[in-house]
Amino acid sequence: MVRDDGADRWARRRLRPWVAPRGNLASSILEVIDVAPALAATLGFAAGLALEQALRKLSIEAALRMAGSDRLNFSLKWPNDVLAGRSKLAGILLEAEAMVGGGLAVVVGIGTNVVAAPEGTPTPATSLKALGIDISAEELFCSSLGRLGGV
Repeated sequence: MVRDDGADRWARRRLRPWVAPRGNLASSILEVIDVAPALAATLGFAAGLALEQALRKLSIEAALRMAGSDRLNFSLKWPNDVLAGRSKLAGILLEAEAMVGGGLAVVVGIGTNVVAAPEGTPTPATSLKALGIDISAEELFCSSLGRLGGV
């Protein structure tokens, strides 16, 4: 896995830029696998499920403080978003390349709004901090490493 906590602007598919402000988490998992591209495409959904599970575990204390708020209701929005209530909390992007000699190199990129969320997006966005979850990008990375590394 690769983690970046810098304030970098990156280009993604369709040349739309995205920004990872300092304190948010941008991480990538590289898997070299010998499967059909259609099956490799399911890695994004598996990563979303793993991230959702890690977020649920991390939010227990915050959920107790917020008693009944649906903002801590995490869900997946096909094909590549993790939502908190109706707001985007994380995004997942897959990129794949065929390997010489067979197999696919697949990078699963995951961006999570830890301390800040973008404004003016088509889907409203939120951050863990806004949800009352006090965690650093490093702590989130370490807590999700076991779940995401097995994707």
